[in-house]
Amino acid sequence: MLRYRNSREELTDYINQNKEFFQHVDYETSQAMKAFLNMKDVPGKVGQKEAVNS
Repeated sequence: MLRYRNSREELTDYINQNKEFFQHVDYETSQAMKAFLNMKDVPGKVGQKEAVNS
């Protein structure tokens, strides 16, 4: 993913090609991805779930 961080279009294509994996990423992981990519939101459906407090 870091390879594509400078191109939102390429990052979106990468996520779409690996949709099965990214659909199962938990909330905390999606937040870490956003930080590493320096983005408000990661393109696609990553991070749509809300954190659950136990």
